[in-house]
Amino acid sequence: MSITVILEIPIHADKLEEFKGMMPTSLIDTRKFKGCESYKIHVQQNTSTIVGISEWASRADNEAYLQWRTDTGFFDAVADFLAGEPIIRYFDQHPEI
Repeated sequence: MSITVILEIPIHADKLEEFKGMMPTSLIDTRKFKGCESYKIHVQQNTSTIVGISEWASRADNEAYLQWRTDTGFFDAVADFLAGEPIIRYFDQHPEI
């Protein structure tokens, strides 16, 4: 059964537009990564917080993706955009509810 992953990324307000400009290119690789079923980006109203809502085949697939992003230096490259620590939440899907 798939899982839902919610990623909250606080971005410095003066860097939000630049960060959003980078997202379409980086999401191409994300959406092609093994186990990624969908990935959508939202910006919280009246803030500079980016929220990624994604579906993954498993938590292990998402964790492998995060490790790949670490290994390729992506997280280091975006560190100056961050206004705080990202928060990742994992949710199991319950279709009967």
